[in-house]
Amino acid sequence: MSGSKHDADKRQAEHRAKQKLKRKDAVRKSGGTPPVTTVPSAWVKFEYNYGPDMLQGFGPHVIAEWAVPDRYAAFLALNNRPVPPPIVGHILVDTGASSTCIAEEVAKELGLTQIDTVTTYGAHGGQTSRVYLAKFRLSVRDEDGQIHTVEQELATMAIHDMQGLHDAMGVRQSDGSPVRPVGLLGRDFLRHTRLTYHGTEGRFQIAVSKALVRQP
Repeated sequence: MSGSKHDADKRQAEHRAKQKLKRKDAVRKSGGTPPVTTVPSAWVKFEYNYGPDMLQGFGPHVIAEWAVPDRYAAFLALNNRPVPPPIVGHILVDTGASSTCIAEEVAKELGLTQIDTVTTYGAHGGQTSRVYLAKFRLSVRDEDGQIHTVEQELATMAIHDMQGLHDAMGVRQSDGSPVRPVGLLGRDFLRHTRLTYHGTEGRFQIAVSKALVRQP
């Protein structure tokens, strides 16, 4: 071992020993209770509990909304035309989707303008889909009861007949009411999250990076 490395290791060992003595002294002065340092979490954590049947039948999902972009809403208001209200529904957490998508029927109901067409390839081969500019908003209540919001305008691909597919599958909520699918939550969003799936208990947890959310 070289002399310089030996000296560096010795200094590190001395530093650790001094820090240990400081911690013991702090415990002694506080009457035996170690001092607690609170480090703010970098994640907003929340949980959804749907029950095993709902989770298996529909998959992990959250409540989200789609709305017209701000500039289009301002244009409508300036011309004394009604601004369509946001559409709220279930958005499916889909690790197989590269980007967040909107249900085609939701885009039409909002009166969104098509800005592009793309061809995608999946398990059923190639498919041509429309692309719309829309505002996406997801508001979640964390374990402390605070509301956190993710909001962004994005070019989003439309998924054909999501409502018809889920109606045909007979998907229902735990109280028997129908599910309103409004899109897919893709990997462009999920890259900022941590997911924990409890299949046997019918619940899943999601933690969203605070860098992505608007603070309450």
